[in-house]
Amino acid sequence: MPAARGRPRFGPDDPRDPNRGNKHVVKTRLKARERRENEKKMLEVAQRCSEQLELMKSENGHLQRRIRQMYETMKGMEAFHDQQMKVFRDKNAALLNENATLRRKVASLEAAHEHPPQFDRM
Repeated sequence: MPAARGRPRFGPDDPRDPNRGNKHVVKTRLKARERRENEKKMLEVAQRCSEQLELMKSENGHLQRRIRQMYETMKGMEAFHDQQMKVFRDKNAALLNENATLRRKVASLEAAHEHPPQFDRM
């Protein structure tokens, strides 16, 4: 890049520099050097930030897949639980119906036992 401008860059204490004694030129060159160094640092920081962002995006994608997988597992467990509870509810309802039927039979048998039929003997 310095050759493209047509002039060589000299260090701060280079004896070949024709503007070595010119404070304004030296100050401008130092500012330019500091600016270039700051730009390099900023570029490095930006690259590190972009790498961290990509890493965080990949971790986020991994966590999203994990959350989706856990959600599907939970849905499957809920479906299994609902199925099992339906079986138990159906069994409970059948036992309650059977219990009610047996109570009615017992009540009818007790009623028949208490009042035996009366036969007239004539």
